[in-house]
Parts: sequence; structure tokens; C-alpha cells
Amino acid sequence: MKVIQVTDEQARKEAGIPFAKKTLYKWNSTGMHPELFLKIGNKLCINLDYWDKWVEEAIQKTNERVKRLKELKEGVK
Repeated sequence: MKVIQVTDEQARKEAGIPFAKKTLYKWNSTGMHPELFLKIGNKLCINLDYWDKWVEEAIQKTNERVKRLKELKEGVK
């Protein structure tokens, strides 16, 4: 499992995480995406394996939506 600390801005950038640490802390405190976060010692970390999976799912959903919109557009013509 690959993890990085929420406070490590450079690591977040390298991992492609566009969110500020404040946003990530808020998500964790409100229980959003609990699979994304884990505590190691006293540090809040991001599970990069889950992050990659989450991004892939978002890309897949977007591609499916684009395909449906193209089909609808073709059906109108």
C-alpha cells in the first residue's frame, strides 16, 4: 500500500491530488471517502492505491457519459 501524508504538499502534487490539505482534513472529519484516509501514529495519510482507483472510476464514468451524450446527439440528427 502506498501512502503519503496529507501535510506533504509536494507529495500531493506528485500524486496528482489537486485538493488543499484543509479540504482533505475536512473530508476526513466529516467521514467523506473513508477509504481514502488512514491514521499512522498521529499523522493523517492518504491511501494512494484508493486514490488511483477512485480517479480511474471517475474517468470511466465520464467516458460512459460522453458516449451516451454522443449517442443522443446522433439520434437527434
